[in-house]
Parts: sequence; C-alpha cells; structure tokens
Amino acid sequence: MKNLPLYLLLVLSFVMSCSENDDSSAPSINSKSVTDCDTAFNPNTISGICLNGAELASPNEIITYASKHATSHGISNPQFNWIIENGSIEILNIENSIVDAVTAKSIATIKFNSDFSGNGIIKVMAETDHSEGETEIFVEMEE
Repeated sequence: MKNLPLYLLLVLSFVMSCSENDDSSAPSINSKSVTDCDTAFNPNTISGICLNGAELASPNEIITYASKHATSHGISNPQFNWIIENGSIEILNIENSIVDAVTAKSIATIKFNSDFSGNGIIKVMAETDHSEGETEIFVEMEE
C-alpha cells in the first residue's frame, strides 16, 4: 500500500503524455504530394524519365513532386537537376535515391510563393553515365 502514491503518479504521467493534443507539432502532409511515378522506356534510347505531381497549386502551398530515371544500361552516378522555368516557385529540398539496378528517384519539395499566380513550369533533368532525359510539368493557380 505504501507504493500506491508512486503507482498513481506513474499512471497519471502516462495518461497526460498520451493526450490527443500532442499531434500539434507533427507536420501535415499535403494531400497533393506524391513520392512516386511510372517510368516508361523510350524504345529509341532504352531509357525513360517521369515526373509526377500536382498541376494545380495555391499561393503559400508546399507540395512534393517525384521523378524517376531508368535505363536498361544500369544506373551509375545518377544526377537530378530540378529547375523552376516559370512562376513564383522555389525548391525547398531535394532527396535522391537509387531504387534498383536500373532506376534512380528524386523527390523535390516545392513551395509556391505568396505571389504565385499560375503559369508555373517545373522541369527536371536526369543524367547517368549512360543516359539522360528531361521532362516538365505545368502548374496553374488553383481557384
């Protein structure tokens, strides 16, 4: 019985630390964000590139876009270059990875600035020791 106050204190501490309001610090993921795309091989070059992401965005919105580059020659020394060709848009972060022996992937976190008004163009260029490719996506203002 003399351990009862200590036991109650431990139980109370656990209950308070598991409250539903603790999620306020967790970042929210935009439902428009993607982390994958389907790469189609070009029969002339035996390589392919894809870019997937939202085609509509609002000012101050942050969205992730995904690109993959694949080549039948195998992925060696993959490089991705993300470029904002038009629009009030900025690249916040880029994460590159090798998916398998023939595919590399790049995920870019993109911010649409407060003065974004549409006409956005996001371009990605990919290159390996054996192949290269580029593609772009057009992003309009969501109303």
